[in-house]
Amino acid sequence: MKDQTHTHYNKAIGIDIGFREISNKLRVAVFATTDQNDEIQHIFVPEVKPILENKRNSNFSKYKHMERLKSNLDQSANDLDQALRPLLKANPLDDNHKKYKLWRSAAKMPAHATLSFEIAYKLARWILHCRKHPHIDMGLTKDAEILIMNWWRQNSRKYREMHNLRAKELEHRKHFYRNIAADLVRLGLPIIIEKDFLAHIAEVKGKSTELKDKARGQRFMVAPSELIGAIQNAAQREGVPFIKVNPRYTSKTCFTCGNVNKNLKSETTWKCGHCRSMHDRDENAARNIGLLD
Repeated sequence: MKDQTHTHYNKAIGIDIGFREISNKLRVAVFATTDQNDEIQHIFVPEVKPILENKRNSNFSKYKHMERLKSNLDQSANDLDQALRPLLKANPLDDNHKKYKLWRSAAKMPAHATLSFEIAYKLARWILHCRKHPHIDMGLTKDAEILIMNWWRQNSRKYREMHNLRAKELEHRKHFYRNIAADLVRLGLPIIIEKDFLAHIAEVKGKSTELKDKARGQRFMVAPSELIGAIQNAAQREGVPFIKVNPRYTSKTCFTCGNVNKNLKSETTWKCGHCRSMHDRDENAARNIGLLD
């Protein structure tokens, strides 16, 4: 892989990476060659069939169902935390106990943090293990054990369901991206992407909002770095040039005439004030990225 090259290619593929919701679908990338006569390719995350078929829930995808399960588990773990943390703090484990780190992760979290359902699940699994092996020192009081096991009985099925669904989705997406990468590399053209594309889709920090939760969910579904990794691996395997370049106003520069639209904000489409060409900003960016070899 090269970060920059001075070789000029007569034809190359530019990739604009990101995610954008279009007609209830998530677009992960746009592929375009530097030849305006070639068709531009839009890559959408693979669709999943509804898993709940009645009319009321017909729009629930596997991903939405996973998010609902996760939300329920988060809330249940938060409720458990309020009752469990005081018990754990009042009965600390020795730092040489086998599960000291697990106890500490639940008992000594910052005041603003709450117990995660993953830690609750691990605590429950530890209790179940100790019940099968009574000679092992569990290190938990009876009250703490009862609280944790009540949580387990109510939520373990949801946890396993969410875990299995997520594993299947990740595997499905991996195969989908590998196939996309194989088709792209088969063209034999140099592949060019922006060097710091992740900076444009960096995770939003701060307090959670509905919009930010949605964006986080979309990032999970899209996983753009996984797509780029698949393309890079395929390109290296087949000896196809894979080039990362520094972005140069790729969205704002008209591919047709080269005029730079410095007033462009977040519009998804725009008209060049010089040659009057209409552009989809991501398609235009992909074309321009292909020129940056």
